[in-house]
Order: sequence, then C-alpha cells, then structure tokens
Amino acid sequence: MSKIHICRQPIFEPTRAVFAYDLIYHSGVHNFFEYIGTLSKGNPAFINFSNDLLRPEILESFSPSLVMISLRRKGKLEETALANLQKLRKLGYTLSVDLSTLSNNLQVLLPIAHIIRVD
Repeated sequence: MSKIHICRQPIFEPTRAVFAYDLIYHSGVHNFFEYIGTLSKGNPAFINFSNDLLRPEILESFSPSLVMISLRRKGKLEETALANLQKLRKLGYTLSVDLSTLSNNLQVLLPIAHIIRVD
C-alpha cells in the first residue's frame, strides 16, 4: 500500500464561513481522488492538477460542484492542457487562478478563470 500525504486548508468567506477547502496531495493521486468528498466535508475542493491530469476524461467522474481546478503555475502550460481547461470550463468546472504563483507567460489563463485568488 502506497502512502499518500494530504493537506487540507479551509478557504473562508468574509463572514468566516468555510467556502471551500484547498486540498494539496503528494503521491498516490488515484487514492487521493477517492477521498475528495470526505476530505472537503461536502464543500468544494480547490485542487492543483498537473498537465497530465488536466484531462476531461479524468475529471468527468467528479461533480463540477465539488472539484474546482486551481491553477498555480510557474512552469509551462502545454497547449493540450490549455485546450483541456477550456473544455473543462464548458463542462461546468470552476477554474481558479492564483495570482501570487502565476508567471507572466501564463497570463492567458486569466480570461478563462472564474476566480482570481490573491493569497
């Protein structure tokens, strides 16, 4: 059995109510997906996906109301990943861009983002 390391950080509304959770995982990604609903206590979960995992066929098994795609990018965003993000947005998934970690060459993500995060 492989180990999985998960961090759960609440994201609060101005009223201090929990809006969502930021879920961060290391290794065992497929095991992690099984527990998203439990870890987020039914709230939406902001999850940072690698280019390889930004595919509709992987994410379609999760409700768009539960999984929010968190885009924290310093590296290169592959063209296929950008095309997949646009497809996922059309399927109803929420895209969140973290301005504090977004490199200048990835400003192309801003027009497709639903949420702009400033940490």
